[in-house]
Amino acid sequence: LSVGLKGYEAEATAEAKALVRLMQIGGPYQYSQPGLKASLAKTFWIVNFLTRMALSKLPVLGGKLLHPPIFQLIQRGNTLSYRQILALAHQTTATIWAIILSVTAIVLRLTGLLPLPF
Repeated sequence: LSVGLKGYEAEATAEAKALVRLMQIGGPYQYSQPGLKASLAKTFWIVNFLTRMALSKLPVLGGKLLHPPIFQLIQRGNTLSYRQILALAHQTTATIWAIILSVTAIVLRLTGLLPLPF
């Protein structure tokens, strides 16, 4: 019984930590907050949300490397754990950054601002 309880405690603690993090990044501006900084942050969060939603619908990468926003993943029901949803959110973030860096490098190379290393 002691071993089972320790295992449950570890599982439940990991899920609770993932849930807290998901709420911090998944819907931090669901309530109005005063000030210019909060207003700008909310605007950037909305752009991020809409970008993730649009990218997740791409035929090639959508659902594989680019996943829907956290809110939509949670709404799917109990098919994914909170830890799995958080991992998908992190994977999507990494993929978006890789795309941004790749496009930037291509543009810089095409404009001649990034010379070849040889």
